[in-house]
Amino acid sequence: FAIPIFVEGEHIATINGGQILTEPPSETGFNELWDKVEDLSVDKDALKKAYFGSSHMTEEQLESLFNLLSFFAEYFCEVGRRLKIIEINHKYPNISDVKEFVKANFREPISLRDAAENAGLSESYLSRLFKKAEGVNFTYYLQRFRLGNAKKLLAKTDMSITQIAFDSGFSNLSYFNE
Repeated sequence: FAIPIFVEGEHIATINGGQILTEPPSETGFNELWDKVEDLSVDKDALKKAYFGSSHMTEEQLESLFNLLSFFAEYFCEVGRRLKIIEINHKYPNISDVKEFVKANFREPISLRDAAENAGLSESYLSRLFKKAEGVNFTYYLQRFRLGNAKKLLAKTDMSITQIAFDSGFSNLSYFNE
């Protein structure tokens, strides 16, 4: 089996395993295996030794193993994602300031100019830097942040959609409905 590990779409590792039988080794099982591979010029004694030396697990145990390994893979993905964020924040400290500015002010009208002034950068430089660091432009990031807030409110409150839209920083319902 192989369980790939990705961090933001980039393959960083794979957890590999194998040679686990789903039932205890037996003469019948070996004979079935031999029938499948005898045309491959395999040393029968070496194969028999390997077969009878193989571990076995029930299907329930294998499922538990796969669940555990999947948990580890998801954990490694999350750690990788967090490390990438730390790297970006270290490499682009102004971007973390801009993201904090968005977090604190997303309910208000915010422009790239406002964010640039807050970070002490020119608009054009912030625009290029933000795209390089985050992979999306500032406006898209802001809209995504606002939508994330709206999703939380939709799930956790009984506020109307109009209230949620305005509370999330959408000044016009047509932007929210897109």
